[in-house]
Amino acid sequence: MFLDITAKKKVEQEQQRLTAELVVKNKELEQVLYITSHDLRSPLVNINGYSAELDYSLKEIISSIENLHDPAVIKEKIAPIIKADIPKSLHYIQISVLKMEALLKGILTLSRLGRSPLKREKIDMNEMMIDVVDVHRFRLNELRINTDVSKLPDCQGDSSQLNQVFSNLLDNAIKYSDTERSSFIKISGYKNTHQSVYCMEDNGIGIAPEHKDKIFEIFYQMDPKRVKGEGMGLTIAHKIIAKHNGKIWVESEIGKGSKFFVSLPRI
Repeated sequence: MFLDITAKKKVEQEQQRLTAELVVKNKELEQVLYITSHDLRSPLVNINGYSAELDYSLKEIISSIENLHDPAVIKEKIAPIIKADIPKSLHYIQISVLKMEALLKGILTLSRLGRSPLKREKIDMNEMMIDVVDVHRFRLNELRINTDVSKLPDCQGDSSQLNQVFSNLLDNAIKYSDTERSSFIKISGYKNTHQSVYCMEDNGIGIAPEHKDKIFEIFYQMDPKRVKGEGMGLTIAHKIIAKHNGKIWVESEIGKGSKFFVSLPRI
């Protein structure tokens, strides 16, 4: 009887786990569908509109050549079209194509990440963090950002994927550093009962409350005018940590910097 109850509990726990995973998958699917129906629509509208303008410009040039016989008049009429109208249309078409390419690349990256298996092993996080910081050393020095890495506990996981997580977090901290004051990034960690917890703290511009629940969403950019990119770094980090049965969250205030926490299984 006791064994039957234990087996039943295990089945119920597995059902709960699968249900929770299905909820997450559905949310991800909703986000992808939103991107394809909304974010991809804007560049398509641009391409369609400016293609029509190119067509109109071409017809204007042909009409001028066919109906005017004075080369000076023809030159005066078509010069603005060639020098201004056509380059402007091409510029916005090219920008829109690059935007679509970035969006599709991001969706493909997430799709591949979901299928890639985890190679679980013991990870020396001190060695990994040295590598992560060294990869960003040029930009850290260029922006005069001081780094302080404390002794970190080991964890269990896929070394390559977790390296990408902390590289993305460091890249994010660099991008949103406050150039008006001396900047720093501190990396620390500790152990609790079942997890190793890591914290990446900065004194950058911080995150407004309305952004906190959105920064891990696919293609979400807190300040696209300030930072160029696809808005994928934190989304990828969140997905990788979820695959590790871990957790990632942020504590932040505007003007007071941010603290990103990552919790991962211990050895």
